[in-house]
Amino acid sequence: MGGWPDELEKEWRLLLSELEEADNGFLVVEYDRPFTRDALRRRLRAECRRRGWSLLEHALKDGRSLAQLEQGIRSSPVRVALLALHEAAPEMFRALNLARERLYEQDTVFIFLVSAEEHGELLRRAHDLMTWTAPPFTFALPEVDIPALPPPTAGAEAEQIEYYRERVHQALDENAWQTAYDLLPPLADLYLAAGMYEPAQELYHTLVRYHENRGDENQAVAFTRRADIARGWQILRGLEAGRLSPDERLFLRRLFDDGYLRVQFTEEGEPQVVDEMGSEASVPRALYLTIKALSEEAAMTDSKYDIHIDHVEGLAIGDGAQVIVGPPPTLDDTLTRALARARRTLTILEEQAAGYTSLTIPAHLVLELEDKRREVQELERRLKEVM
Repeated sequence: MGGWPDELEKEWRLLLSELEEADNGFLVVEYDRPFTRDALRRRLRAECRRRGWSLLEHALKDGRSLAQLEQGIRSSPVRVALLALHEAAPEMFRALNLARERLYEQDTVFIFLVSAEEHGELLRRAHDLMTWTAPPFTFALPEVDIPALPPPTAGAEAEQIEYYRERVHQALDENAWQTAYDLLPPLADLYLAAGMYEPAQELYHTLVRYHENRGDENQAVAFTRRADIARGWQILRGLEAGRLSPDERLFLRRLFDDGYLRVQFTEEGEPQVVDEMGSEASVPRALYLTIKALSEEAAMTDSKYDIHIDHVEGLAIGDGAQVIVGPPPTLDDTLTRALARARRTLTILEEQAAGYTSLTIPAHLVLELEDKRREVQELERRLKEVM
């Protein structure tokens, strides 16, 4: 699980080493803010799954919740108990102190995941218990800087972009970083829909770093895909103006090969480019032929080459390339390929969603799943009609 600074990775390895060696007892893990707490929880869950350790997560609030913890451990062996104290009443700390011997007798390592303030309460109100613990493991993840948010250009999305910009700026003024991060995905999507590709890419890359810090690899991968799609649209707009560098050619070809972008045809037979999030745009016939040639290249070299499609020489792609123009594919071939890509994308989204519960799954992932399922159903229906 990457993405953390080296000093925090070292602290994480020391914590895992302590867990490996301990059969029981108490550990204190101190975090700087809720963002870091959530990242630690996620990493610990993943590590316990990988190692086959049973994990119990429990919030200690009062004497009743402490009794529930003890009962649960007695009824089912637990290797690691991760205990939260952010809702604990003052008497909870004194109850923990009195229960220390009973807890220590269990074959369980108890981890107190606490803020600096909660750690101070433990030291003051559960002093005897704290003398049985080693020095705390301390984690303070760096903030991920949010880039400049340019004002919207004219367009249908301008009003919504301005709304989200104001909300992000307000959250930053109030030091509500979590709220600001939560607002970035819809704002990035709006920039993309408005054709503001550079700020969209910057925000998506910011979200990648944010989720890497949280240890959320699925979301980091998802936003990397979105950043790639935004760059793909940017390259296509440059291609319309006759600009396409060798690096951009290779990048665009990969996007079409991997299904991030695809070509489909309207009922009138006009080509469109569609991304995996459902955005679409009509493209000139010449641009379609360029895209078709890119997707059909059998090999790419640094030397000059020709791409042959029937008999008519046409548009140049990159250094020394010639496109030979030919007819578009049949509708059933296009639908078959589009359905295969949509199903592959749906599988990826479902795998991402499997890492969440119904309460924790991000809203944008729910919407993407619904849209992709509808797209698969629609493509299946259309394919049946033309077969």
